[in-house]
Amino acid sequence: MLAARSNSQDFDNACAAYQKAIEMESDHLFELNFAITLCNNGDYEQARGHFLEFERLFQALDSETKNSDAEVLEQRQSLSHILLVDADDDGDGGED
Repeated sequence: MLAARSNSQDFDNACAAYQKAIEMESDHLFELNFAITLCNNGDYEQARGHFLEFERLFQALDSETKNSDAEVLEQRQSLSHILLVDADDDGDGGED
C-alpha cells in the first residue's frame, strides 16, 4: 500500500496543509505525497494533477537526487500505474 495516508476525518486538514506547503515552496515530495493522499481517498482526478506536477519537478532534478530515495521511486512507480501516467522505471530516463 502507498505511504503518506491520512484518515478520513483528517483528510480536509491534510489537503489544506499540503496546499499551504505547496504555496510556500515548490517541492516534488509535497506534490507526490499530496497525490498519494488524494489517491488513497479516491480523488483520482486531483491526484493525477499533483502527480503530473511531481513528475515535472522530478524530471528537473539531477540523476543522483532522483535515485537517492528508493521509497520515492517505488511510490512514483505505484502511483503512475494507478493513475495511468507514464513514468520510466529508474527516474532518469537513462540507461538500463
